Amino acid sequence: MAKIFMKEFSDIAVSSGTNKISKIRKEKNKTAYNPARDYYKQIREAIISAHSKGYGASYITKEAEGCTNLKRKGNYKLISKNYIEWLGKKNISWFSPPRADYMHSGSEIVLNPEIGLEYNNDKHVIKLYFAEDSMGQNRANYMIHLMRERMPNNIQYHVLDVRRKKLFNATGDHSLFLISINSEIAGIESAWPAL
Repeated sequence: MAKIFMKEFSDIAVSSGTNKISKIRKEKNKTAYNPARDYYKQIREAIISAHSKGYGASYITKEAEGCTNLKRKGNYKLISKNYIEWLGKKNISWFSPPRADYMHSGSEIVLNPEIGLEYNNDKHVIKLYFAEDSMGQNRANYMIHLMRERMPNNIQYHVLDVRRKKLFNATGDHSLFLISINSEIAGIESAWPAL
C-alpha cells in the first residue's frame, strides 16, 4: 500500500493529530523523485564520495565552496564544516552501507543510510540528517530500530544530525519499538485511502 522512506516515516511517527495526517497526505501525493529538487543532493554525494572514493575530507569543503546555488551554498558550507568537525581524527575505512526494506501489512519502509564507516574496531552505518530542525532521540530511534531489524547484526546503526554534530545511538527496548513501528504503519494504512 504505502511506500515511505525511513526519514519521512520517522517524522510521521513522532507527529500527532492533524499534523500527522498532513504528513501522511504529503507522502501519498508526492511526485516522483527529481534530483533538481533534492536540496541536499550535492553535499550528500560529496560526503559519500569523500569516503567511498578516498577523496578525503577536503573534498567535502571544496564541493560546498563550489556550490553555484547561492541559496544552498551557506547551508552546504555549514554542513561541510560540522561534518568534518564530527569526523575529527577518527581513523576510518569505508564500506558500502546495506540497504533494505521493512515490509509490514502491505506497506514498505525504505531503509537508505548513506554512510558505512569502520572505526574503533566496529562497523558503523549512519543515516545523515541535514535539516534545520534538530533531530530528537525518539525520531532517531525509529530509524535506528528499523535498520537494526532488517540489516546485519554485526553493525552499529546511528543517525547523525550533521548541523549539531550529534550522533544518535539506539535507546529503548527493540521489541517495543517494533510494536510501535507496526502500529504507526497501521495508522498510515488507515488514513492512506481517505487522503
